[in-house]
Amino acid sequence: MIGAKSHLLFWADEELAQGPLHADFKLSKSGEEIGLFDRAENGFAQIDALAFGPQTDDISEGRSPDASACIRVLPLVSPGSANPRGIADLTGDGVLDLTDIALFVGSFTGQALPADLDGNGIYDLGDISLFVTAFNSPCP
Repeated sequence: MIGAKSHLLFWADEELAQGPLHADFKLSKSGEEIGLFDRAENGFAQIDALAFGPQTDDISEGRSPDASACIRVLPLVSPGSANPRGIADLTGDGVLDLTDIALFVGSFTGQALPADLDGNGIYDLGDISLFVTAFNSPCP
């Protein structure tokens, strides 16, 4: 059983000999659907499901923040912990808080992590706009 707000990593790789966390099926790189269902005594009720399109090697996608409807490319892989909450989650802890704001502001003074969120090579109003939007929106 997986507890509430808990995480468990499975590999869909048909490598059963590698242990009990390896499923007897593979997911298609070209896309398909996957679901998580409850136990028989609960009527195999669907807990979660996802249809996904073509996949790219070494790119992690997930619900961000955890349990939300938002599916996005994740800046960090996060097996066993909360998914990062997007570009405004500068600490990568899955929570948007004052620490993220401090890191973002510090990057403009050269004191902390870079915050070139729009990737144009400079810190400018575009980065501020992206940060504020991401911080305040459940699905930026």
